[in-house]
Amino acid sequence: MSQVPTSPAPTRPTVAAAFPGARIVAANRWFTVAFVLWSAVAVLVKGARPALAGLDVAALVLGSAVYLVAYANAVSRSRDDLIGLGGLFFLADGAGPGPVRRSFYVMLTVQTVAGVTAAAVRPFTAVAFGVLVPIVGLSAMALWSARYGTFESRHDDAPSPSGPAAGDPVAARDDVLSDLDPDPSTRATSGLEQNERHG
Repeated sequence: MSQVPTSPAPTRPTVAAAFPGARIVAANRWFTVAFVLWSAVAVLVKGARPALAGLDVAALVLGSAVYLVAYANAVSRSRDDLIGLGGLFFLADGAGPGPVRRSFYVMLTVQTVAGVTAAAVRPFTAVAFGVLVPIVGLSAMALWSARYGTFESRHDDAPSPSGPAAGDPVAARDDVLSDLDPDPSTRATSGLEQNERHG
């Protein structure tokens, strides 16, 4: 008796499989995990604090460099797309799909809470450098948005080269006035013709 072949169960698509720029999303996630774990260790172990401070400063330098790259990409795209600050830095107004946006939001929140909490627990120590780390989350979000975000095109509402855009009230008013009030030379010519016919 032959067995009926069964199709494999459908798997839920991941961010990496469904959306572009998955490496940026994954790198931001893994960095966040490493930062949280190292911060927790540094709060408890004094010897780990200098290494955490080095990580935090490196994160500031890396985040600044990523920000400059994101800004350069956004400037290049702005020739054709309308890129707002909300869309660039926070994926607002549909600039990014829901799973990508949620991932960046969650990681940025975790980075901020972990950095501020660690600094509050161990103030005036190397742990306090953790407040610099959220720039990584912001810059990673801006880089993803600048490269893969969805924005409105600048050329969608451009007027036709043959005349004014359709629905333009000023153009419509001028058309009506030109019909009701023809050129004065035309009025003079039509008046002479009527006088000749009646004269």
